[in-house]
Amino acid sequence: MSEEDFKDRVEKGWQVAEHVFGERPAEGQKNGVLSDMVMATAYADIWSRPGLGLRDRSVITCIVLAVQEHETELKVHLRGLVHQGVSRIEAEEMMMHISIYVGWPKALEARRMMTEVFDELEIS
Repeated sequence: MSEEDFKDRVEKGWQVAEHVFGERPAEGQKNGVLSDMVMATAYADIWSRPGLGLRDRSVITCIVLAVQEHETELKVHLRGLVHQGVSRIEAEEMMMHISIYVGWPKALEARRMMTEVFDELEIS
Protein backbone atom coordinates (compact mmCIF):
# COMPACT_ATOMS: atom_id res chain seq x y z
CA MET A 1 0.00 0.00 0.00
CA SER A 2 1.33 3.40 -0.91
CA GLU A 3 1.72 6.23 1.56
CA GLU A 4 -1.02 8.10 -0.32
CA ASP A 5 -3.42 5.14 -0.02
CA PHE A 6 -2.76 4.97 3.72
CA LYS A 7 -3.39 8.70 4.11
CA ASP A 8 -6.68 8.30 2.23
CA ARG A 9 -7.74 5.49 4.59
CA VAL A 10 -6.78 7.61 7.61
CA GLU A 11 -8.92 10.49 6.32
CA LYS A 12 -11.82 8.13 5.59
CA GLY A 13 -11.48 6.86 9.17
CA TRP A 14 -11.65 10.39 10.55
CA GLN A 15 -14.78 11.04 8.51
CA VAL A 16 -16.43 7.94 9.98
CA ALA A 17 -15.31 8.97 13.48
CA GLU A 18 -16.87 12.38 12.95
CA HIS A 19 -20.19 10.66 12.20
CA VAL A 20 -19.83 8.52 15.33
CA PHE A 21 -18.80 11.28 17.73
CA GLY A 22 -20.05 14.45 16.05
CA GLU A 23 -16.48 15.73 15.90
CA ARG A 24 -12.92 14.50 15.73
CA PRO A 25 -12.28 13.32 19.28
CA ALA A 26 -9.20 15.01 20.73
CA GLU A 27 -8.19 11.73 22.40
CA GLY A 28 -7.77 10.17 18.97
CA GLN A 29 -5.34 12.80 17.80
CA LYS A 30 -2.70 12.46 20.52
CA ASN A 31 -0.89 9.32 19.44
CA GLY A 32 0.60 10.08 16.03
CA VAL A 33 1.06 7.03 13.84
CA LEU A 34 -0.84 4.80 16.28
CA SER A 35 -3.89 7.07 15.95
CA ASP A 36 -3.51 6.91 12.18
CA MET A 37 -3.53 3.10 12.35
CA VAL A 38 -6.70 3.18 14.46
CA MET A 39 -8.41 5.51 11.99
CA ALA A 40 -7.32 3.48 8.93
CA THR A 41 -8.08 0.07 10.38
CA ALA A 42 -10.86 0.44 12.96
CA TYR A 43 -12.87 3.25 11.40
CA ALA A 44 -12.11 3.15 7.66
CA ASP A 45 -12.04 -0.66 7.37
CA ILE A 46 -14.39 -1.94 10.11
CA TRP A 47 -16.79 0.80 11.28
CA SER A 48 -17.62 1.71 7.67
CA ARG A 49 -18.61 -1.82 6.62
CA PRO A 50 -22.21 -2.45 5.60
CA GLY A 51 -24.40 -4.70 7.72
CA LEU A 52 -24.43 -2.78 11.01
CA GLY A 53 -25.23 0.86 11.54
CA LEU A 54 -23.07 3.22 13.57
CA ARG A 55 -25.54 3.13 16.48
CA ASP A 56 -25.29 -0.65 16.74
CA ARG A 57 -21.51 -0.52 16.45
CA SER A 58 -21.42 2.12 19.21
CA VAL A 59 -23.54 -0.07 21.51
CA ILE A 60 -21.32 -3.10 20.86
CA THR A 61 -18.15 -1.08 21.38
CA CYS A 62 -19.36 0.35 24.70
CA ILE A 63 -20.28 -3.10 25.95
CA VAL A 64 -16.89 -4.55 25.00
CA LEU A 65 -15.01 -1.63 26.56
CA ALA A 66 -17.10 -1.92 29.74
CA VAL A 67 -16.32 -5.63 30.00
CA GLN A 68 -12.62 -4.98 29.47
CA GLU A 69 -12.68 -2.08 31.97
CA HIS A 70 -11.05 0.42 29.60
CA GLU A 71 -12.26 3.57 31.34
CA THR A 72 -10.79 6.24 29.06
CA GLU A 73 -11.92 4.60 25.83
CA LEU A 74 -15.32 3.76 27.33
CA LYS A 75 -15.93 7.41 28.20
CA VAL A 76 -14.98 8.46 24.66
CA HIS A 77 -17.34 5.89 23.16
CA LEU A 78 -20.14 6.74 25.58
CA ARG A 79 -20.04 10.22 24.08
CA GLY A 80 -20.41 8.57 20.69
CA LEU A 81 -23.32 6.55 22.02
CA VAL A 82 -25.07 9.79 23.00
CA HIS A 83 -24.31 11.26 19.56
CA GLN A 84 -25.86 8.13 18.00
CA GLY A 85 -29.10 8.87 19.84
CA VAL A 86 -28.94 6.33 22.65
CA SER A 87 -30.94 7.60 25.62
CA ARG A 88 -29.90 7.45 29.26
CA ILE A 89 -32.55 4.79 29.87
CA GLU A 90 -31.21 2.66 27.02
CA ALA A 91 -27.64 3.04 28.29
CA GLU A 92 -28.74 2.11 31.84
CA GLU A 93 -30.47 -0.98 30.46
CA MET A 94 -27.29 -1.90 28.59
CA MET A 95 -25.39 -1.84 31.87
CA MET A 96 -28.11 -3.81 33.64
CA HIS A 97 -28.13 -6.40 30.89
CA ILE A 98 -24.36 -6.93 30.85
CA SER A 99 -24.33 -7.36 34.64
CA ILE A 100 -25.76 -10.87 34.38
CA TYR A 101 -22.98 -11.91 32.01
CA VAL A 102 -19.91 -10.02 33.26
CA GLY A 103 -20.68 -9.57 36.95
CA TRP A 104 -21.90 -6.77 39.16
CA PRO A 105 -18.56 -5.02 39.79
CA LYS A 106 -17.81 -4.48 36.09
CA ALA A 107 -21.38 -3.45 35.35
CA LEU A 108 -21.47 -1.05 38.30
CA GLU A 109 -18.18 0.53 37.27
CA ALA A 110 -19.37 0.89 33.68
CA ARG A 111 -22.63 2.44 34.88
CA ARG A 112 -20.68 4.87 37.06
CA MET A 113 -18.73 6.00 33.98
CA MET A 114 -21.93 6.18 31.93
CA THR A 115 -23.59 8.35 34.58
CA GLU A 116 -20.54 10.62 34.70
CA VAL A 117 -20.53 11.13 30.92
CA PHE A 118 -24.32 11.56 30.62
CA ASP A 119 -24.34 14.04 33.52
CA GLU A 120 -21.43 15.96 31.99
CA LEU A 121 -23.35 16.16 28.70
CA GLU A 122 -26.53 17.06 30.62
CA ILE A 123 -28.45 14.09 29.16
CA SER A 124 -31.51 13.26 31.27
